[in-house]
Amino acid sequence: MLQTFDKNTDATDIVDALKRDGGAIVANQASNELVDNVKAELRPHFEREGHKFSNDFNGYKTRRLGAILALSRAAAELIAHHRVMEIADAILKPHCENYRIGSCTAIEISPGENAQEIHRDDSFYPIKIPGVEFQISAMWALDDFTAENGATCVIPGSHKQ
Repeated sequence: MLQTFDKNTDATDIVDALKRDGGAIVANQASNELVDNVKAELRPHFEREGHKFSNDFNGYKTRRLGAILALSRAAAELIAHHRVMEIADAILKPHCENYRIGSCTAIEISPGENAQEIHRDDSFYPIKIPGVEFQISAMWALDDFTAENGATCVIPGSHKQ
């Protein structure tokens, strides 16, 4: 089980959990107003474009949007959130001078969707260097993450294999 932190927890404690477990949960990091704004800005795009990525891996009852910075100004506040940047700096900067966003995706999973197969998000890197992370992922739950609505499954410690 991943450790859950309060939004005011020191970033070093969260980084320690990420390094140990491969994931961490920070509760209520974004304001309700910001979350509502992002959801409202993305809604028409989900309605219009969300099913373009339907397939066996992504699902058929799941809507996805790419390049969300082009669709939601409010989403920029999540992507560049000071907490995300602190954690990214702590994990990535010891091994690089700078880093960049690899993907900005919004996902909406509808009831009855099949669970996605267990996979690694970093499997496309051709090498592994012990102790060096090539990427991190920041997921913002704009609704409660539950098994019923397709919450992301993280296997603690699997990042070390």
